[in-house]
Amino acid sequence: MTRRSSGELRDDLQRWVTAGLLGREQAEAIAVNEAAAAAPPAGVSVLAEALGYAGAALALAGIVAAIGNSWDTLGSGGRMAAAAIPTVLAVGAGWTLHSKTEAAFRRLMSLLWFLAIGGFAGTAGVVLDQFTDIDEDWIALVIGLAMAVPAFILWRLHGAVLQQMALLGSLVVTVLGVFMILPGEPSGPAMALAAWALGMVWVLAGWRRVITPQTATMVLGALLTSYAPVVGAEDHEWLLFVGIATGGALMALGVKTGLVALLAIGTVAVFGYVTAVVLRYFGDQLGVPLALTIIGGVFIGLALLASRLGRFGRKRPDET
Repeated sequence: MTRRSSGELRDDLQRWVTAGLLGREQAEAIAVNEAAAAAPPAGVSVLAEALGYAGAALALAGIVAAIGNSWDTLGSGGRMAAAAIPTVLAVGAGWTLHSKTEAAFRRLMSLLWFLAIGGFAGTAGVVLDQFTDIDEDWIALVIGLAMAVPAFILWRLHGAVLQQMALLGSLVVTVLGVFMILPGEPSGPAMALAAWALGMVWVLAGWRRVITPQTATMVLGALLTSYAPVVGAEDHEWLLFVGIATGGALMALGVKTGLVALLAIGTVAVFGYVTAVVLRYFGDQLGVPLALTIIGGVFIGLALLASRLGRFGRKRPDET
């Protein structure tokens, strides 16, 4: 049902008043109510929002520059305050926007809370440096926990993509920090597999809608799990094949879920790891020109495969 124009509505109201169906005061009340309903909602314009972000970025840059210039002259308390106060202000400013429903305010709140997690990491680093003599092997774990706890709280308060990114990043730092405190040298393959497993858990949690939004969750997890094998692949070549298998799994899951982004990430991962395998194992024997030709063939094959899988993943209009 289409809404009448204001002129048509007033003509109808006048006709109904004349016919005695409505009183004049009732007709005026209806006209005022319909005019208010038809008016576009007031909101923050794109230009105003962009100017706000630009101003915030300039102010932040100025604060960072001022702190950097005076850092050497600050005492321990001053350095901690320089890190902690902006963090508290970012959290507080975001909290004042928490009750707002305007999309621009919600985005600003999400950005402020995302930046605040970096502030927590910086504050923890200053405290460790200035007030403790903690073993350096524990630094990554402590900083990771200092990020993960507030990141989890803020994510629970506002489950936006930026908050999820902050939480996932803090968990990666925490998990890697655990390996730093274990006896002996940190194991590159173990750290790579731990990050890989965390990314896979994130993908599955998004797939099963345990963590939402589904697409963003799966994409973030896919990026982590497809990149993680690179951490230890320099000295442990078998991780390259883990990367190939991971890319293939992401391609298959992308088809099953219909997520093109997942299919694209998996395709790029397979191509990257296959390229690394060809250059590492066959580059000297084949020579650079032939190796590049093979890699180009792999790329074309993956493009065709991704295209076909993408078609298989889409339902026909007559399917339910």
